[in-house]
Amino acid sequence: MVVHGYADGFEVLVNTCGSPNSNPNLIPPDRHGANIWQRGVEIHNLWFHAQSNKSEQVRLARQHLDAIVKAVDEARLVGTCPDQRWTNDPEAVIQPHLPGTVTTNPMTAFAPHDRNFFIRGNYDSSSSMLRSTAIPANCPDQDGCSTWIRLSDLAEHPGACKLFGDINYQSTHCGRIFQGPLDNGYLVEALQAISLRPRLAQQLFYCWDERRAIYIARLFKHGTWVRVEVDDYVPLGLPSLGSIHKQTPICCTSENFPFVLWPSIIEKAYAKLHTFRASPSQITKDDLGGWESLSGGGCVEEALADLTGGVAGRFRTCETSWDRLFLYLYELQHNTLFVCRPHYQNCFRDNVNLNHYFPYSVHRAVTFEGHVYVQVFCGAHTLYDGGLQDLEIPFALIHADEYPEKSVDGFFWVTARNFAEYFGTIFECRLTHSGDVSVPGMPTLHIPGTLFEHPGVQMNTTSNWCSRCNMVSGHADWSEWLFAHPGVASQDYAPEFTVQIPSDSGECEVVACLEQSDPRMTMCSPVRRQTTAILMNVYEQVKAPDCFSKVIICKSNFIPVRDSVVAFKTLRGCCVKITARFCTAETKVERLVFRCYTSLPVAKVTAGCTVKPYALVEPIGPPLAIRWTLIGSSMPEKSHGLEEPDPYDVESDTMRVPEEDLIKAFQDDIGQCSVA
Repeated sequence: MVVHGYADGFEVLVNTCGSPNSNPNLIPPDRHGANIWQRGVEIHNLWFHAQSNKSEQVRLARQHLDAIVKAVDEARLVGTCPDQRWTNDPEAVIQPHLPGTVTTNPMTAFAPHDRNFFIRGNYDSSSSMLRSTAIPANCPDQDGCSTWIRLSDLAEHPGACKLFGDINYQSTHCGRIFQGPLDNGYLVEALQAISLRPRLAQQLFYCWDERRAIYIARLFKHGTWVRVEVDDYVPLGLPSLGSIHKQTPICCTSENFPFVLWPSIIEKAYAKLHTFRASPSQITKDDLGGWESLSGGGCVEEALADLTGGVAGRFRTCETSWDRLFLYLYELQHNTLFVCRPHYQNCFRDNVNLNHYFPYSVHRAVTFEGHVYVQVFCGAHTLYDGGLQDLEIPFALIHADEYPEKSVDGFFWVTARNFAEYFGTIFECRLTHSGDVSVPGMPTLHIPGTLFEHPGVQMNTTSNWCSRCNMVSGHADWSEWLFAHPGVASQDYAPEFTVQIPSDSGECEVVACLEQSDPRMTMCSPVRRQTTAILMNVYEQVKAPDCFSKVIICKSNFIPVRDSVVAFKTLRGCCVKITARFCTAETKVERLVFRCYTSLPVAKVTAGCTVKPYALVEPIGPPLAIRWTLIGSSMPEKSHGLEEPDPYDVESDTMRVPEEDLIKAFQDDIGQCSVA
């Protein structure tokens, strides 16, 4: 992947995708006919097969850690860093020159100053949507800038603070994560799902040095792996009602805070990823983003993809039967994360007391004594299971030795039927880059593939090398195809993607994602630009090369979120065409990324542009490819036609927030509790 600049405003060349017109029997070329061949060749020449920078970032992370450690030790010797803890501020500690490479980002500054918190560096009370508790307010100076404090200084002794605490590789969870005062519940939902996979949580970091407060996070953006070097300074807000701390960090925290820091450090790294400052010490007109840009809500699937490098989407439980939903959860739980949100209307109707202010995640799907059950994790301070565990759950299952998770830790069991009834939206993330991060007791991975190992590397007693450590071999190795296009996608251009499985091959699973550029990266005001709706359709080639079955294999959601996702399985060798289109002829999207993952290395994926019509015909036999996801499912009676996007309300696409409550007393009580 070609990268210009870096996280704090880095730009990535990305690819383009087009769409068919209203004719249901054709996948058409450019509607300007006369220029079709010339334009088709022009667009095709702009596509390029981008290179992954994954291994290079791993190598550079270790080099950067060593360089920062050396700089801190040298600063201590000359008296500029007496406590031997790093600060990502060139005015405090001289930063080592770490420029990165052509495909990897350099290290940049992120000083503990309010100019890195507010969008474009300034607080605008007239337009800001921050809660009062989310405004930095600790010991402001004469200019009104607050004083940031180290997370490790909030404990009785800095040595008591650890990144992960005492978890081991047989642990089945890393505990609850509590949202801070920012309106970023989507990020907390994603982190909470990751916390249920301890090995996956540790993969959020390349390496770290706790004693020197150096943390190098491992994030993924626009098809590119990004290193984000941060210290442990965070801003503090006004204390919220009922808070046990006089000073409240403006970030999410572990339930074991301040002794466990990893969720807080990752939120800071994610904030730095969405912050660009032209100058490390002054506010300029070119500044974009800031920690504040994480507020204002967002999509869970985007955060899941950014944190894991996986492919994430959503579906509704009402679009499938409860038994099919259980099989889906059961088969995919080994290498997929599931975030679930309660169905507000059904819970209210039946007086099922699930807490809509906190995240829920699926932890397991199991069969027990001839029945099927789902284990759910509740991220609230106390367990909110709605009484569902008291209805039909056997005592023997709750206390089974093979499932060590307990109610006191936030886990409860529910029947598969009740799960489908009282949870409405499921966000899934296929972990295509994470290896085997399952917990003990999960069924064997179902995806065919080759086996490989990630050897661990231990640096020393204070510096830790994590993202490759202790990953269990025995999982399927996904083959990645990454394409980029620097142009503008519109109805006039119809790029397409072809997946070719050799005729002598067996079953092959394919997961593909078309990703738009993230508007959070370029925010210049608290109002974030909305992404557009892009629909991807998958067709199987039949008869002649220009003919495809009119029966669509699968499709993506058609809603205005950043990522459009499809997944299908080929039963044997065949050729599959993936097309994409927009909701209107006037829609234009700049710079898209197309990622495709196949379970067989012999698969071939190409990107190009439609240069002539493709006829959709009746299939001549059983399909050679089948749908392999619930994403894009819809009830026939809820179909809105080929040209109309699915209903989507950005205001309700979030965990419930206190501002939605009509009763002021209830708002204050729950609101302060949920963001403390």
